[in-house]
Amino acid sequence: METMRRKKKKLSKLKITLIVLSVILAIILGYIGYTAYKIYDTANQIHTPIKPSDKRADQEGDLIEKGEAFSVLLLGIDATSKNPNDKGRSDAIIIYTINPKTNSTKTVSIPRDTQADIVGYNSTPSTKINAAYAFGGEEMATRTIENFLDIPIDYYIKADMDSFPSIVDSIGGITIDNHLDFTQNGFHFPIGTVNLDGDKALAYTRMRKQDPRGDFGRQQRQRMVLQALQQRAKSPSIIFGIHNLLDTLGTRFTTNLTFDQLMDLQKKYIQVADKMETIEIEATNARINGASMQVISQKERDRVSKILRSELELD
Repeated sequence: METMRRKKKKLSKLKITLIVLSVILAIILGYIGYTAYKIYDTANQIHTPIKPSDKRADQEGDLIEKGEAFSVLLLGIDATSKNPNDKGRSDAIIIYTINPKTNSTKTVSIPRDTQADIVGYNSTPSTKINAAYAFGGEEMATRTIENFLDIPIDYYIKADMDSFPSIVDSIGGITIDNHLDFTQNGFHFPIGTVNLDGDKALAYTRMRKQDPRGDFGRQQRQRMVLQALQQRAKSPSIIFGIHNLLDTLGTRFTTNLTFDQLMDLQKKYIQVADKMETIEIEATNARINGASMQVISQKERDRVSKILRSELELD
């Protein structure tokens, strides 16, 4: 009799344990399911297609799905104007070329004050390249930049800079190796390892005047922060802030990448992005029509274009 009671007690405990485990599993699966739905919903929300590049007229099929080399343009938009009709300008212009065959990624930043022709807009060559977005949004900015370097821009990602702090905070902050001691917006950045929350990260990427390298120094810091974000995004702990991150992305980002392409990027290209080579583009300061600009010679543009086109297997 006593033996039967012990068996029943053990069975009762086992049932309770199984019920608890089942509930926990249901919660986990539900969370994953909701997160997957949330990712899919966000991807559809931010998807904003533009016309395909005419510099790839003979290209058939999806480059990412086929495992081919492709380019991505990152536009960081400074939309701080109080004028609701002002789209803002591209505070950051960064191009990535990714080649899975050579297992490499190359990146180049174009200074926002670079003198350029704006494709599709009646302007003089004395216009700054960052105005292309203000005149014609993602489409005009993309066409202008690919014309400037004579390369196809296959995909773009546009992010509002004022959403940047929320993105950094949602993944728990980032850590960078700082090479210049300076203070910006009340934050001190000593040389060495520095932990950045969202507000500090934004201040870190925007400082220019205290850097002897000017805009080029700022471009380097922008790339450092993007790489730190990329590394942080691989951490399993990001799952705890992913819903806040997706909410931010859904309202402040646009891209012509589809959900399937984003998933393919994660599966096929995540390791390639770790091997990144930075290409420095040389420019000279000039005063044109009373405005301070960066002038990049045609020779320098051809040099950078040749590197990127080779990476894209176009030449």
